[in-house]
Amino acid sequence: MLKLILTSFRRHPSLSALLSSLHTERHALVHGLGGSSSAFLASALLDSASHHGNRSILAVLPSEEEALAFHDDVEGVLGTERVLFFPERDIAPYEPVDSHFEVRSRRVEAIDSIERGWNGLVVATVGALHDPTAPPGLINLVSLDVRKGGRVSFDEFVRSLAGRGFKRQNAVSAAGQMAVRGGIVDVFPFGGEIPYRIEFWGDEIESIRSFSTSTQRSLENVDMIRIIPPDECITEAGIDPVDDRRMQRIERDAGISLERLRKAFAGGDRPNGVEQYLHVVFGSKASLLSYFAPSDIVMLFD
Repeated sequence: MLKLILTSFRRHPSLSALLSSLHTERHALVHGLGGSSSAFLASALLDSASHHGNRSILAVLPSEEEALAFHDDVEGVLGTERVLFFPERDIAPYEPVDSHFEVRSRRVEAIDSIERGWNGLVVATVGALHDPTAPPGLINLVSLDVRKGGRVSFDEFVRSLAGRGFKRQNAVSAAGQMAVRGGIVDVFPFGGEIPYRIEFWGDEIESIRSFSTSTQRSLENVDMIRIIPPDECITEAGIDPVDDRRMQRIERDAGISLERLRKAFAGGDRPNGVEQYLHVVFGSKASLLSYFAPSDIVMLFD
């Protein structure tokens, strides 16, 4: 039944008129949608965008409650693989604590999927659009494809994970954590349900195995895993002279010390809540909108 309704939306003359307006004017106003009609319209627009390249659609709603309800509606039409939710951060601006790991993981997973050419519908709130994020290209640039048989300096690999924001623990139990024992690195990357155990022989990756967080026992051998950063602020990216001068100016004008940030960029531990004030220090203007063309954005309001 849902596919029949979606087919009728695709064939309706109003959709052709809407697509024509979007092509020429780059924007359009649609009203009179009731119930789940907006979900079917967004799904039909996604199919149209797909026919003109491997593009995604961004749907923006006023509140998280409305966004989650819309997400569920679209998921019923398109399936779980073609819908992502991009939440707003769950902490106040400049608060020196990290967002909940699920919030951070969903945000980074959505950005990573968009950058890798995923074709689907991203659902977000107006508030989520105000949260600064990594500029396009950065998440993909610093993500790691780790392969069995690959060669990489063990010490550099551990430092690199720390620079990407993974927290070092005695044992891995949640996403965004890593543990090091001898020549073995346990890491729980976002974008998956289970952690992995990477065993080195010198600087060669001898094996990669999934394992259980409850028993710490290995499960299955795999040939390759992708490790995306745990949040959108990656100290691994380094700091350029312009940013360094901005840091010095802020320290001088505000009478504060940003030494903890400097240590993070030098390979040290990242302070909690780093994603909240890195954007203030470095003046990032990127947001989720940076990843979409204007014609691929749907604003849904009553």
